Amino acid sequence: LTIKKEYRAHAPLTLVTIVLAATFFLFPLKSQGGVPFADTASIDGSMPLAPYAEFLPDPTGKISMEEMFASTLTEKFRPLSEGIPLDFSGTLWLRFTLAPTANPRDEGQRLLDLSSHAPRGAVVYTPKSEPGTNVPSVWQGRRADSSGMYNLPPAHKESPTSIYVRIPGTPDLWFTPSLRTAENAETSGNKTFLYLTMCVLGVLIAVCLLRAFRDGGEWRLWTAVLAALLLAQPILKIPSLPVGFSFYVGSILYLLIPSLGLAVMPHIARHLWNTQEKAKGLDIFLVVLTITGGVLPLMMLLPSFFWVAKLLPLWPLLAIFPGGAAFAAITKKMPGSGRFLLCALLLAASALLTLFARTNIYPDSILINAPLWAGCITTLLLGIMPIKP
Repeated sequence: LTIKKEYRAHAPLTLVTIVLAATFFLFPLKSQGGVPFADTASIDGSMPLAPYAEFLPDPTGKISMEEMFASTLTEKFRPLSEGIPLDFSGTLWLRFTLAPTANPRDEGQRLLDLSSHAPRGAVVYTPKSEPGTNVPSVWQGRRADSSGMYNLPPAHKESPTSIYVRIPGTPDLWFTPSLRTAENAETSGNKTFLYLTMCVLGVLIAVCLLRAFRDGGEWRLWTAVLAALLLAQPILKIPSLPVGFSFYVGSILYLLIPSLGLAVMPHIARHLWNTQEKAKGLDIFLVVLTITGGVLPLMMLLPSFFWVAKLLPLWPLLAIFPGGAAFAAITKKMPGSGRFLLCALLLAASALLTLFARTNIYPDSILINAPLWAGCITTLLLGIMPIKP
């Protein structure tokens, strides 16, 4: 096979062109930390931010934007897609970069959605610089609104735009930040199912309380309290631990919910089965569970256990312990023991189901609401439907 001389002269240039084209195809444009730029022009409704973002742990919570660029901290960011260490607690920094776009004004408004699974008080820093320059003269810091939304500046034509986010605490396991269009933020119905479930549970709590006051049965009152704890879980947000912890009512309730839940379920069993008179040994076991629940909030006061706060939404798993007492109650043929076991297993299973919501683009999906539906069934079976003595 012979190759003409004039083609041989262009062979090296052709080879270099092919190699460069393959490089850009296989390895897309990266930001300064090694993750791709976020192309806001390609957002169709919502786009997960994890593949385009990096994070920097700040255990002391004292790093400022000035210190960020005055040191080598900008080189210590790690891809968010690798996951935040489970045992980390402290302030969390996020960084992502918007890719240059040809027509920024034609894209429409873009929003950063930090979701409801991050502590309150996040600050988003955007650069204030002239278009065409990559070195910001001033960093503007603004707080996201109560829903975790923040309006992003339009991307530049010539240069990428880096954005930093300071979160005063560690998000929980379901933290899934995303970039969204304004239309998607207004019309998205991903919380409709949550509100509907909360309304159903609220009605069942009211009916349960009516039956408790009309027909008696103290276990019905404690069942309503358990359902109220499940109802409060989606309303409260993870507190800013450990740095900047604010002792407002929501923070205290958030830390107390697992303890109260572990204390309430044994109370339901004790009054339903009348263990104080019929099963002394079982009653002692249930009392020990109630006391154990008081230790959980104290763990969050120890620096080495601050990270446990991000696991608190999984507290329905604790129902497996009072559920174990139901096996003994079944052998003694105590009233409602089978229903109690079923409800305990449903609550524990619902907590496990929420873990699958971590793979969902929208954190407030059907799976994340599983404990609420388990609460509805528990309230119906134990607090509303009649139980034969």
